[in-house]
Order: sequence, then structure tokens, then C-alpha cells
Amino acid sequence: MHRNVANTVPANDTETSTVLQYAINNLGVKDIVISGHTYCGGINAVLSGYDRLDRELKRWLAPVNEIYLKNKQTIDLISDPLAKSRKLAELNVLSVAKIVSELHPVLEARSRDIPINIHTLLYELDKGTFFNLNTSF
Repeated sequence: MHRNVANTVPANDTETSTVLQYAINNLGVKDIVISGHTYCGGINAVLSGYDRLDRELKRWLAPVNEIYLKNKQTIDLISDPLAKSRKLAELNVLSVAKIVSELHPVLEARSRDIPINIHTLLYELDKGTFFNLNTSF
């Protein structure tokens, strides 16, 4: 398991690439789960005032803010704050899954005909269950 704030993965994240390389090459992992969760503090920080965040947190959450800005019209139509946060969390999971699918360890394994499956889930804290976003990469 590899965790971080708001489940974000920059395309040049060597830590995530290293974790994936070890998992795929040494542990034989073929299924990767990208999971966000409801009530995420990082997601809510973006929605409630990204410009007011401290420099380091702002830099880390920049990819989430970009997702928000790209989908602002849709997300801002949602009046319920929990539903709004959930929508951004779901979009973030999909974005991270796409990034992970393009990281060197995944591409290299697939080039050797090793099937690497990337699954997208959202953990619903209030229910204690995973919601399958039904998107694979």
C-alpha cells in the first residue's frame, strides 16, 4: 500500500514509481487499486480555498486543483458539499489511475506481456464500503 495526501500522484513522482516497480517486479503484483475516499481533507481543502493554502500543500494539491478547474462548471452545479467533494474525489481517482497507467514500471511490465490491471474505487467512509468506479486502465 502506498498512501499520500489526497491520493494524488504527479507524473514525475519517483516514490510512486519505485513502489510500483518493486511491487510488480519483486512481489508479482498484477492488480493495482487506485482508491480515494469520501470526506477527504485534501479534496475539501481544494474546494474550500485552494489559494489560501500554505505553499507546500498548495504545490502538492495543484493536480487536484487542476482537475477542479477543468470540471468547475459541472462540480459547481452540485449544491450539496458532500456530493461536490465526492465528485472531485472520483475525478481525482480517475486522473491518478491514468497517470499510474503511464508510469514506466507499468508500461515496462506490459511491454513484457505482464498483465497489469488498474482498478478505480472510492471508499465510502460513512458506509464502510468501496464504490467501484468501473473504469480500468
